[in-house]
Amino acid sequence: MLTFLLLTALAALQDPAVDVEGDPLPRGAVMRIGTLRLRHDNTVTSLAFSPDGKTLASCGHDGTLRLWESATGRRLSSVEGHRGRMYSLAFSPDGKRIASTGQDKTVRLWNAADLRERDDSFYGHDEHVWAVAFSADGAYVVSAGADESVIVWDVATRRESARLRGHEGNVLGVAFSPDGKLIASGGLDGTVRLWSTLTGRETRKIRDSASSINTVAFSPDGRLQARAEDATLRDMLLLRHIPDLRKQ
Repeated sequence: MLTFLLLTALAALQDPAVDVEGDPLPRGAVMRIGTLRLRHDNTVTSLAFSPDGKTLASCGHDGTLRLWESATGRRLSSVEGHRGRMYSLAFSPDGKRIASTGQDKTVRLWNAADLRERDDSFYGHDEHVWAVAFSADGAYVVSAGADESVIVWDVATRRESARLRGHEGNVLGVAFSPDGKLIASGGLDGTVRLWSTLTGRETRKIRDSASSINTVAFSPDGRLQARAEDATLRDMLLLRHIPDLRKQ
């Protein structure tokens, strides 16, 4: 048995070994318990699939943005995305860009092919940026922050297009409607707010409980709006018809 272990160790020193997934082992190692795939060094805060489903993007409290091959879990690339923790990411509709947010008060755009940062970051929030989303045409990005604001950014000019204020606390979730006419936002104040992208005005405020709204989403046809909230006794997922909201 001792001879076998010695021979195995010598072989590992001569030829780089790999684990069962085919990933290289450190020099001198003979096996890996577990895997390097689909892992971060701290809490994972956001996930997003590319539009073609071939790539999974992730970010977390370790401050890194990572790309994974969906079929195998193999890591494709990794970059230190923000100074401090990262909170949210989103693919553009064409899959060529990734928007990310973090503790450093910025929104950043990345080339999804190699995670090379595109030009400058978007500066405008005064606190952490919790959430980000692309418009359906990819021309705009919307972000939500701890500074109680929702900011719409023009991707082409890298400039602030509109600042939406009304929440009374951290804004935790944000989304564009599929037709681009509405933005939904939700936050610690327990409200979901709908905003007109044409005028920048709040068109509706919904408060069903005193719990915080953690995320919001529209159905693909734009007729349903969903939100997830923290309730006193349980977590809840709620749906509303958009036409009903406009009538109330």
